[in-house]
Amino acid sequence: MDNIRTTTGQLVERVALITGAASGIGLGIARHYAREGARLMLVDKSPDVAREAEGLGARHHIDEQKTTQAAEALVQAAHE
Repeated sequence: MDNIRTTTGQLVERVALITGAASGIGLGIARHYAREGARLMLVDKSPDVAREAEGLGARHHIDEQKTTQAAEALVQAAHE
């Protein structure tokens, strides 16, 4: 995350799980949250999420979450 400049640090010590994070609005939110200092878990069905996560110093998961149990597991993983 050396190439990401923190702006206000409002999200330091916060965890954000962002779905649809490989492109579009999800990726824009991920980039903004990274600049604000959040720890990120990026999720998308596209393998591109791995590349984006690496660039932001974030963790990632490639999957299309369709069940409540799967979503709950991701929330748990994001906090670990």
